[in-house]
Amino acid sequence: MHITVPFTTAIGLSDQPGELEGYGPIPAHAAKILAAEGVWTWLRTDGTGHLLDLGRTRYRPTKALA
Repeated sequence: MHITVPFTTAIGLSDQPGELEGYGPIPAHAAKILAAEGVWTWLRTDGTGHLLDLGRTRYRPTKALA
């Protein structure tokens, strides 16, 4: 399962919805809960969703970050 969460949502600055692969948009609170339990990979996109940078390191967030 892949979840895309806007950075501003992940850090609590906005309530933009996340995107659950194969399902569609999900509410920000659900996206943050699912993301906190997963393994993260950094993806940076422009405003249109065009990929600008793909992280090569994967990590599990700490409890404090989650």
